[in-house]
Amino acid sequence: PEFLKQAGVLDDSDPSSPRVIIPNYFALPSNCFNPSSAFYAICCIDKCEALMDHVESEIQAPYATPEKIVRVVASLPSASVPANRTL
Repeated sequence: PEFLKQAGVLDDSDPSSPRVIIPNYFALPSNCFNPSSAFYAICCIDKCEALMDHVESEIQAPYATPEKIVRVVASLPSASVPANRTL
């Protein structure tokens, strides 16, 4: 837990229910391959980044009701699933 806290991926605002902030976790440098060069790293492409950007721009708040999240995600097109899907 201390590593996650220092890395900025642990939300412990409610000590009885700590949570991992998934986007921050995936963006950790430890999820990248660092060859013996100090000039670059090879990281996995996060194909969900564009989808999350859309969800965040629609919700525009740190919290949302499940109904609002479902409405936004259901209307979200992706490369593999058309918009207006049933969740």
